[in-house]
Amino acid sequence: MNPNGMVMGYLENGYTAAIRWRADSDETVTVRWYRAAPGAKVFTGPSAFGSTFWDDPNEIAKTGPGEVAGSFSGWSPSLPDPPPGQFTPTPPSYFEFGVPDDCADEPCVHVSGTACGCGFSAIST
Repeated sequence: MNPNGMVMGYLENGYTAAIRWRADSDETVTVRWYRAAPGAKVFTGPSAFGSTFWDDPNEIAKTGPGEVAGSFSGWSPSLPDPPPGQFTPTPPSYFEFGVPDDCADEPCVHVSGTACGCGFSAIST
């Protein structure tokens, strides 16, 4: 999964946190939120992967895809040269429902042989 620099939320500072990237798994990946490049487009579809920084911890989903409540692990600087944020190669449904179980994460190819944008290459730490 790769937002490729698109704006996924509005924050004053970047930080690192854990996310669950599959709907039916407790597996987590550490991601780094960073400032988008000037002119980056806003991701307009529904997403389970938005920042929970301003959310009430009691209202954050405890299961399913998305940022893990209480997983903030520190502030992080912006990337010196963030991706331009003009598009994402990841299917929009992955942002809403999580990465399908049949999507392999290395190499980034769906079991059907098509590229699927697995892994958080743009924001992984």
